[in-house]
Amino acid sequence: MFAFSNFAGRLVWGFLSDFLGARACLALALSVQGVGIALLAWPGMAGGAYLLLAAVVGFGFGGNFVLFAKETSQAFGVERLANIYPYVFIGYALAGIFGPLTGGLLYDFTGNYFAGIMVAALISFAGAALFVRRKTVD
Repeated sequence: MFAFSNFAGRLVWGFLSDFLGARACLALALSVQGVGIALLAWPGMAGGAYLLLAAVVGFGFGGNFVLFAKETSQAFGVERLANIYPYVFIGYALAGIFGPLTGGLLYDFTGNYFAGIMVAALISFAGAALFVRRKTVD
């Protein structure tokens, strides 16, 4: 469900960004992702609900590669994309390494996944807020 929705999210967020702009779509995609992540902490969730939330998270996450590249090129110019985007992408790579480590440590400290889920959701919401508040680089 996550993978299918991730694929669909790339297409849909890319399409929507042509009308709403990459910045607005990034804020929306990160918010959708954050809501989906936060709801994963709901106690006693049935399997179908978990699959639905995995799809919601995947759909929000699908915008990452499309929207971050588009916003980077719009903010700094297409001619500078190849020089700047690797730094954006390394942030994604570092999050892929340290996110699971942090979640694992929080599980070790608390004995449950609630704190890790909430930290992940809050990071998504913080990212959305940054794109809402970001000034243009003109």
